[in-house]
Amino acid sequence: MNETAEVIEDTQSQETVAQETPVAFTDTLGDEFKGNPIFANFQDVNGLAKSYMHAQRMIGADKIAIPGKHATDDERLEVYRKLGSPADVSGYEISFPDLFTDEEQSAFKETALANGLSTNQASKVVDFLKDTFTQAQSQNEYSAQQIVNDNRAELEQEWGNAMPQKLERARSAVVSLLGSDEIMESIELSDGTLLGDNPQIIRMFATIADQISEDALGGPTSEQISTPAELEKEKRELMVTGSPYWSSQHPEHETYVQRVLALNEQLYPELDEG
Repeated sequence: MNETAEVIEDTQSQETVAQETPVAFTDTLGDEFKGNPIFANFQDVNGLAKSYMHAQRMIGADKIAIPGKHATDDERLEVYRKLGSPADVSGYEISFPDLFTDEEQSAFKETALANGLSTNQASKVVDFLKDTFTQAQSQNEYSAQQIVNDNRAELEQEWGNAMPQKLERARSAVVSLLGSDEIMESIELSDGTLLGDNPQIIRMFATIADQISEDALGGPTSEQISTPAELEKEKRELMVTGSPYWSSQHPEHETYVQRVLALNEQLYPELDEG
């Protein structure tokens, strides 16, 4: 390759490198502008043009200075007023839910005004509080109902078929001792349930009912239904070692056997159905 060809090839190579290497926008500016940091964020002339157009549109527009960290409360409130906070509480047109009393509504408006909230902002806070309260109330109601269901299941497990009678006798004992069962439905416990839903209270009055006369309880006299525990106790007593149940020669053997069978039917009705 001769020297002329080498020069041409070298020149073409330099031009290719120059074309591949992008030129920074600030490098195209005059010397008096190149070092100015105001242009550092611009990538091309289009960006500079857009910034200029935006600046032109802002000329004559209302401007609100942002309060500094040493601004007074009055200075901050002045800014909030410009941003939409009313001059006094009468400027708040808010739809309060029923859960707010008149006093609470007034106190909320005073607090909102003191903190420079606009009507829109204050309304959104009220909506948030309403939704939060509603969700919490629903959860509490669900929890209370779940506790009631659990308490009932506990008594059903303990009393079995005797439960309706036990509950009625417990209620009768309450009326006999207190004159009315209204107290059981009017006192709310800390878990959201009523006094009459508490299994310990129900057991207590059911026990009291077993200790006082039928006349004192009032209402028609009916044969007392045994609980599963009472049925099991009677069965164990019938089947104790040496009882007629185990001796086919004993004159009461058949009576004992039939009674145990009857107890099993009450204790395990699902076996009888099968």
